[in-house]
Amino acid sequence: MELCKDVLDGLALINKDKGRISNEEMDQVLQVVAASVATNKNQEHQVSLPNIESKLVVLSLITLFAETSRQNSGLESEVKSIQEVLSDCDVDDTRTGLILTLYREKREELWKRLDSLEIKGSQVGTTVSTVTDLDWRREVIVKTSSRERMTPYLRYILSFKTTEGKDFDLQTDVSGLEQLAFSLREACKAVEKLN
Repeated sequence: MELCKDVLDGLALINKDKGRISNEEMDQVLQVVAASVATNKNQEHQVSLPNIESKLVVLSLITLFAETSRQNSGLESEVKSIQEVLSDCDVDDTRTGLILTLYREKREELWKRLDSLEIKGSQVGTTVSTVTDLDWRREVIVKTSSRERMTPYLRYILSFKTTEGKDFDLQTDVSGLEQLAFSLREACKAVEKLN
């Protein structure tokens, strides 16, 4: 799992030995994370966070939880991923245990919350357009106006047709096409596990 440097820096603040977040502040952080994962409402006014570092830890934990659950790799695999990230950030075992317990408790609520998010008019989760047709073509590029000589390469253009009429194209090279095929196979396996 890839997380940005700011999130990793926020997670590193959790380390009890560094003395940046006290046990009391950690309890407050976990309360805010639990409330934020479960509802759409900003719970910060109910639990006052004492400093900017606590707020950064809250945002980092929420990001970690969202990125982990987005993988949909099964609870134990997700817990192991969180444990690895926290270990890399030198978080002590006690606090790692508290965070993992919170993730286990709130995972289903987080899934429901992520499923209901709207991003630019589309839904994240199960409500996606159905692809009804796929056209493709292969192009061999041997020369462009910007380069007189170049190594020829293949480009694939995939045109997807959807039931809602929101057609889209995908341009990729051979490695991108292989990655797409791999991702589709993995998605099929995940769907088969659900059924």
